Amino acid sequence: MNALAWSAADRTVQQALQLIIGIWLARILSPSDFGLMGIIMLFAGISYVFVEGGFGQAVARIKGADNRYFTSIWIMNLAIASLLYIILYLSAPYISIFFGQPQLKAIIRILFLALFFNAGYLIQHTQLGIQLDYRSIAFCNITATFISGICGITIAYVYKNVWALVAQQVTYHFFRLCCFSLVTKWLPSRHISLQPIRQLGRFSINLMGTSLLNALFSNLFVTFIGKFYPISYTGYYSQAQKQNDTIQFTFISILNGVSYNIFALLHENTTRLKNFYTQLLHKSALLTLPVFCVLITLSEPFFSVLLGEKWISSVPYFQLLCGAQLLCVCDLLCINLLNARGKSRITFRIELIKKTGMLATLFVFASYGIYQGIIAYGILNWGIGFTWLYLAKKELSLSWNVLWKSVIPALGIGIIVSCLIWNIGWILNTHIYIELLIQLSIGIACYCLLLHKVYPGLIKDIKQLIPKDN
Repeated sequence: MNALAWSAADRTVQQALQLIIGIWLARILSPSDFGLMGIIMLFAGISYVFVEGGFGQAVARIKGADNRYFTSIWIMNLAIASLLYIILYLSAPYISIFFGQPQLKAIIRILFLALFFNAGYLIQHTQLGIQLDYRSIAFCNITATFISGICGITIAYVYKNVWALVAQQVTYHFFRLCCFSLVTKWLPSRHISLQPIRQLGRFSINLMGTSLLNALFSNLFVTFIGKFYPISYTGYYSQAQKQNDTIQFTFISILNGVSYNIFALLHENTTRLKNFYTQLLHKSALLTLPVFCVLITLSEPFFSVLLGEKWISSVPYFQLLCGAQLLCVCDLLCINLLNARGKSRITFRIELIKKTGMLATLFVFASYGIYQGIIAYGILNWGIGFTWLYLAKKELSLSWNVLWKSVIPALGIGIIVSCLIWNIGWILNTHIYIELLIQLSIGIACYCLLLHKVYPGLIKDIKQLIPKDN
C-alpha cells in the first residue's frame, strides 16, 4: 500500500473505532457527563494548537533538517505545554466557578496532563510524515485509539461518570507517545539552538493562527451553551454536533484532496475546469444531499437504537444542524475552486465574515434559545453557501440555471425518499428495529431507482472524472 492508501486507511479505521467507542460510552454515561467534557473542549482545542504551534508543518518544509532542529522544536513544545498547564491548573477553580460546575476544577487539572504527552510525540509524528511512513503513523493512531477506548469503556462500566471520558483522552495521548517513541526510537540531541525557532517562526505563526480560529469556532457554541443552559443541554447539543461532524467529515475527507488537486491541475484551462466543476458539483450533490435528508427524517430512531432513549433530546439539535450544514459539500468545492485559481484572499475574507456572523449568532443563543440559535446559524450558513455559489459562478462565467440543475435534482431525490420513509414509519408503527430496517431498505431501493432515472451513467462518469496516471 502506498502513502495515500495508508493515510486513508488510518482515517477510516480511526473514525470507525471512534464512532463505535463513542456510541458505547454514550449508552453508559449521562448527557451531563458529555456536557462537562463539551465545555472543556474549547480550552483543549486551543491548548493543543498552541503546543503544536505550527512548527511540525514548518519543519517538514525544511530540506535536510537535522536533529538540532527536531530537538529545539521538541523542547519548545514541552515548554509551551508546561506554561499552558500551569495557567490552566491555576485557572481551573475560576473556570469551574464561571460555569457553575465544581467538578471542572479536578477534571481540568487531570485532563490537561495530556498536554505533556502530546508535546512529547509531535516531533516523532513529524519525522514519520517527512519519511512518508504513513503505515507507522496509522499503526500508532489506531493502537492508541483502540487501547484508550478500552480504558474509557472499562472505567465507564465501573464508575459510570465523566472520568471515563477524561481517562479516554489522557490515555489516548499517552499511548500515542509510547507508540511513536517505540517506532521512531528518536532521542533528543544535547545541542539545541534558537535559530530553528526564529527561522520557522513566521511560517508557523500563520499556520497556528488559522488552526486557532478553527479550534475556537468549532467548539464555541458548546461552551457558550454550557454557560447559559443546564449542563444536560450542553451534553445533548454536544452529542448532536459530534454525530453531525462525523457525517460531514466523511464526505469532506473524500472530496477535499481529490477536488483541490484536480482543480489545481486544470486551473489554467477554464473550459475543462468549468466542465469538471459542474459535473463534480452535480455528482457530489446526488450522493450527499439525499443522505442528509434521510438522516434528518430517521434521526429519532437512529438515536434511539444507537445511543439509547436518554439521547432523544439531541434529535432536534441534530436535525437543525444537518439542515444548517446541508450545503457543506457544495461550499467545499467552491472554496477549493477559488483557492486553486489563486483567490485565497477572497476565501479568507468570506470565512472571516462567516466567523463574525457566528459571533453575532451567540446573541441569539443567549437571548432566545438553543433552537433559535441553531436556526440563526443555519440562515448564516445558507447565506454564505449562496455566496460561494455566486463566486464560483462569477469565476467560471456560469449561469444560475447550470448551478440549479446541479443541486435541485439531488435535493428533490432527498425530499422524495425522506417523505416515503416517513410515511412508511407512520403506517407501520411496529417495533423500532423492524421499522428502521424496513424504512432503510425501501429508502435505499427508492434512492437507487430515482438515481438511475435522473443520472443512469453516474458510476461510469465518476470513474471518468478520476484522472489517469499517464
